[in-house]
Amino acid sequence: CRRPEISKKELEQGFLINAQGAKVYLDVAKQPVLPLHEGANKYHVLSVGLIKKQTPVVTIMIDGKASCYRIPDEYRNWAFDCMKLSRLGPGLFPSDIIFTLKNKKYFVDIL
Repeated sequence: CRRPEISKKELEQGFLINAQGAKVYLDVAKQPVLPLHEGANKYHVLSVGLIKKQTPVVTIMIDGKASCYRIPDEYRNWAFDCMKLSRLGPGLFPSDIIFTLKNKKYFVDIL
């Protein structure tokens, strides 16, 4: 499902609100990066996607509020696969996800 063209108001604001209610900046550099520390990082993920220049993003729920974050490029293929799977039927999300950073390697587990 492709999103309609960006409205004039969204262009003026510099962001849009995605289907989960999170702010997605039109300038990818302004999108905050998901804080990941060494080891396991558990988040409640509402959606996964790719934005300009194939930048992987996740929309997560924190304290009852949806927020969109960039995730490391190492997760690009995973994000792309999640998007392809969502077209086949009931999606994987929302789900609890563990992003793991161990010895400079990136892993992801869907719980």
